[in-house]
Amino acid sequence: MATEEYGTIDTWGETSAERIQKFKEIMPEYLKIVKMCPKGVKGCQPDGYLGCTGKTQANSGAQTLWTSTNSMVLENGMILIFPDDDGNYDCSKNIKTYSYDVSKKEEFWLWTCFGINIDINGLKKPNRTSEDYFGFYVVQDGIVPKGTQGTDGWRWSGVLRFSSTCMARNVYNATYHDNCTAWVLQNENMDYKRCPEKLGWGADKQTSCNGK
Repeated sequence: MATEEYGTIDTWGETSAERIQKFKEIMPEYLKIVKMCPKGVKGCQPDGYLGCTGKTQANSGAQTLWTSTNSMVLENGMILIFPDDDGNYDCSKNIKTYSYDVSKKEEFWLWTCFGINIDINGLKKPNRTSEDYFGFYVVQDGIVPKGTQGTDGWRWSGVLRFSSTCMARNVYNATYHDNCTAWVLQNENMDYKRCPEKLGWGADKQTSCNGK
């Protein structure tokens, strides 16, 4: 609805920071936002997020976000979280480019307009990435989930690959465990918390712990 009224998001600013600012200005027309929180304001977000549960905890403590990100709190308690300046992405991707078949999506964050994270139950626990905290990319004409198969094809960005973040608990810290979002939407489970070694997008991997 917003892009129909105001044009696609690539026209909302020259930089990611400008587009995020425009997003914050426009979204109150379409979402029931009860609070806008700049970075450094405590109480709008949980004090920290832990990496998703697994055999090996990726970090010893919680990742604190409220000191470096700003957020919107919705009427239902959900929190939308994004940084003040999310880099200078070129905003060239659109929904059609990604395709709704997540097993075939190509994902490259520098082509998006900016990133956004959503805490689905607000300040309530467990406050764990890929359990109640999920990552998305905002593209020209919509929003797509993080963690699609295409990430494993990146030559340089091992830190954001699906296989080494969502499915490998002992590699990187909580920052990157939001890459399970596409998995949840496509496979409708969080089995990566129980048997990540069995799961994956590839034909030789399972989509659930029960063998399917």
